[in-house]
Amino acid sequence: MSIDKAVKELEKEQFWVVSYKFEKYSIIGVYDKDETNNLGPYQNMTYFIIDENSKKALVIDPGVRGKRGYLVKKILGIKDPTATVSHYHVDHWIGYGPYKNNRIYTSQFCIDVLTGKEEEGIVKVFKDGRLNWGHTRQVPQRVLDDLADELPLNPKLFWPISKLKNDFGVEFYELPGQTQGSVYGCMEADGKKILFANDLLIEGNGQLFIEIHYDFPPEGEVIRNHILALKPIFGLSVKTGDKELRGLLKKIANPDVLLLGHGPFDIKRNRDKAVTLILETEFGNNLVSKHTR
Repeated sequence: MSIDKAVKELEKEQFWVVSYKFEKYSIIGVYDKDETNNLGPYQNMTYFIIDENSKKALVIDPGVRGKRGYLVKKILGIKDPTATVSHYHVDHWIGYGPYKNNRIYTSQFCIDVLTGKEEEGIVKVFKDGRLNWGHTRQVPQRVLDDLADELPLNPKLFWPISKLKNDFGVEFYELPGQTQGSVYGCMEADGKKILFANDLLIEGNGQLFIEIHYDFPPEGEVIRNHILALKPIFGLSVKTGDKELRGLLKKIANPDVLLLGHGPFDIKRNRDKAVTLILETEFGNNLVSKHTR
């Protein structure tokens, strides 16, 4: 089945699909709209980078749970897919089942949390029936049941992202993000720079916001790190004495296509709104830090 036909078939099965076609590869974003199966307000978008000729694929953040995840894989017709997980929130890995016989790559910190190696990691991140202490939205009970069955995950599922070799020219970097151990993917296609940037920004109900979480580091540090990653993406200058970090931030700067964890972000249309949000968040954090020293 061609990519175009697969997209139409997925849409018939209650998936929201976004599609980018390049000379060598296609990128397909899939979001489960089935309210009897999805993660409610937490449902993510899973991205598939596909070679239409060989059907080889790289999967970023498998988040379609249950049998519908297998349905997506079948409709796309992908073979030997390798999966990556950008961070440890459940919406970015709960659909790992169709890919568990292949390697799943993520950061070592993410591996430690999901497999229970990180001290108190599982309890701390999934406390009180919520995805994370920083969330106020309730996770559907079916997802909590999944977590009870799945966690801690088997360490044999995972490989460090630093060991990933892929056929699509995607380079992965571990950088500050919504959580510690966040992973970014960056690639070039037809002269365009494409960035997979996890949940750095969230769009919902016509609003744009930064959803920051305080699982492990102090609150002020988390906010500073989050802003540090956002700034170069939107062409804002970054001040850091860490030369290695500065070099990595340059690699994710000024993408042409920005693919976030819950859907694509229209940079041209919404850049000013994002920049205002970033600068206001930074100002507020600096103000709080100044008066709490």
